[in-house]
Amino acid sequence: MKNKSETYKKQTALFFFLFLFISSFGQSKVDTLSSKSFDELLYIYNNERSVKKSKLYLGYWIKKAKKEKNEFQLLLGYELASTLYNDKSLIYLDSILSISLKNNNYKAFTASAYKRKGEYFYNKRDFKRELKNYILAKEYADYDKFPILGCLLEYNIGLVKNRIGEHKEALIIHKNNLKLTGKYLKGKLNEEYLQSIYAVSDTYNYIPNLDSAFYYNRLGVDEALRLQEKESIVFFTLSQGITHYYKEQYKLSIDSLTKASKYFKSKEDLPNTSESYYFLGKSYEKLGKITKAVESFKKVDSIFRKTNDLLPVLRGTYYFLIEYVQKKDDLKAQIDYTNQLIKLDSILHANELFINKNLIKEYDIPNLISKKEKLIYQLKNKEKKSIVFFWMLLLATLMFIIIAIVQNKKRKTYKSRFEEVIKKTEAVEAAETTETTEIKLNIPKETIDKVLSDLSLFERDKKFVVKNITLNSLAKELNTNTQYLSKVVNHYKGKSFSAYLSDLRIEYIVDRLKEDKILRKFTIKAIAKEAGFNNAESFSKAFFKAKGIKPSYFLKELEKRDDNL
Repeated sequence: MKNKSETYKKQTALFFFLFLFISSFGQSKVDTLSSKSFDELLYIYNNERSVKKSKLYLGYWIKKAKKEKNEFQLLLGYELASTLYNDKSLIYLDSILSISLKNNNYKAFTASAYKRKGEYFYNKRDFKRELKNYILAKEYADYDKFPILGCLLEYNIGLVKNRIGEHKEALIIHKNNLKLTGKYLKGKLNEEYLQSIYAVSDTYNYIPNLDSAFYYNRLGVDEALRLQEKESIVFFTLSQGITHYYKEQYKLSIDSLTKASKYFKSKEDLPNTSESYYFLGKSYEKLGKITKAVESFKKVDSIFRKTNDLLPVLRGTYYFLIEYVQKKDDLKAQIDYTNQLIKLDSILHANELFINKNLIKEYDIPNLISKKEKLIYQLKNKEKKSIVFFWMLLLATLMFIIIAIVQNKKRKTYKSRFEEVIKKTEAVEAAETTETTEIKLNIPKETIDKVLSDLSLFERDKKFVVKNITLNSLAKELNTNTQYLSKVVNHYKGKSFSAYLSDLRIEYIVDRLKEDKILRKFTIKAIAKEAGFNNAESFSKAFFKAKGIKPSYFLKELEKRDDNL
């Protein structure tokens, strides 16, 4: 329901405009043209089944409106033409705007034209211009006067929010929209009313609030049965399958998603088919049915190769397939799936990341992404048989393989270091006899013993987390001098005083992060302060020096470990 076909959207738009403007005809008479003539044309147009004849009537309508300089009828004619002529819809919508933007009395035409342009660009998967036109539509839309337009526009904006991962904001939009559609569309545009319920349940799946998702799925099915819209039930079957997956009810998930995938495949609804296959694959994976998981994920890949479009959440398809063929030492397949992931990411970056947290603002596309897209475009349009293209492609492939190997090795190294940090235990240091040390350090035995004892208390009481500790300040606190303290630390701890202090703090914060899930939610800067560091930069450097990995990587792997428990 969130991925309707172009035909469905055009039918919805046509219904809306006829509903909107037929009621206005009685108020749109002008001296130079009898309103009856336009009413007759509208009646004939609405009852004509032949597309060829419909175009003939509409052509006369537009010609008549131009001749008599009747802007309202001309706008209505353009609106109907934008629905009838699929290949010229954008031209007619721009024609509407060229007139309506000059007259505040035509704001409804302006808002609906921008909305329709947004839907046009959605079908072209040009999310940048889709969003821009929705924003423009909101500027001109009068929701109080034309609530149906408001419902359809808010629904579309909610979908954009969901697509870029802003699910909480999307939920607010969809829940408010559900109230509007229940009031204005229910009993008139039942499919649009049901799709607003589906949008809420689908959004709850990704927040996630699974109990609420289940409630709205059930509500959607009940309403679809009551309104005799049985075909709409399959959308709630898909949503319920996803809910079951997140609830770890994998067998129930497979049952629902299998039904949904068969229906969407029969309707050639590829976006919803790919989503069904993806969560089927995830469910099979969780049950250890790897062969079936591979089959499902390969179907998602097959759809992407046809459409060049996938929802961002489906990126996991390629992580699974890459890992799967990697275990089989199938380098060719690994390169192929990695190229697919790079391709998908380039599309997602170009079409979606630019609007992160800027739904109501103007946006800029990073120069780096722009240059990358131009290079990709140029590369794809070179002649395949060109020798230059062949060698460039070969060189690019070799470079990619090298980068992939290096990155893979780097990931394994980081993973190994992470495991070492997790499993590491405090080693018991073997101390020399104080008599021997006394001679080496030229420090009295009782002084050495006292300093070591005080350091043990210093470590036990976690006083090292206090900021701005220096050799001098600690020596004063321990009632000794800096020379003695420095020598004892260097000899018994095997490191300089600054390294000793830094390592104590790192070990302390590592132990806390292992156990304290709330602390993991802190920023790196806040965690650094908890450990006693003055800033995030010095903390990150000390952490990497001590553990060989960055604190951000350590936090991410901790969360992954807990998720898999």
